[in-house]
Amino acid sequence: MESASKPKKRAINIQLSAAELMPQDEKSLDILHTRAQQLAKQTTETTQTSTNQYICFTLGGMHERYGISYQFIRGIIDDIVPTPLPCTPNYIAGVINRRGNLITIVDLKPFFHTQQTQYTEKPYIIVSTVNDITFGILADSVEGSDFYELSSLEPPFAFPDIIKPELIIGLHRGVTAIINVEALILTPELQIKK
Repeated sequence: MESASKPKKRAINIQLSAAELMPQDEKSLDILHTRAQQLAKQTTETTQTSTNQYICFTLGGMHERYGISYQFIRGIIDDIVPTPLPCTPNYIAGVINRRGNLITIVDLKPFFHTQQTQYTEKPYIIVSTVNDITFGILADSVEGSDFYELSSLEPPFAFPDIIKPELIIGLHRGVTAIINVEALILTPELQIKK
């Protein structure tokens, strides 16, 4: 009985650059360009409808809830009390030393017209960074995190008692005011006058 001989497979090693694989004719290049534009448009639409995660905290008692997007948060501290500074406005709670850096701590209660209650002995400090500026925000408590879509937030003009409504992006689920941290750091009250 003769065994059928199988042909040996030979590996062909052809190396081509990506440029050599690109189509050269005008029609194919137009198709590629159109597809690239469609993909870019889909990415933009996905980005605009994407959800943002935020941390939820309270000010002025348990009924006033606020949120800050995680993209601005660098950490939460619960074991340092800010050192008060003399001759500073009431929205500057003091400073802390964190890893050799002095960080200014902001009290948001005067901005949002919340009850001027005293913070606990050791309040929470939410360390945030915006445009290379690091600062802390005092909080009575940190309650956890949640997600929101920018398009689903109620408009900020729905807050009649807030002194600075431009610092609120919107209201999530009717209970959490999402803070516009970028607007907060640019507010004239927090600007350093030279």
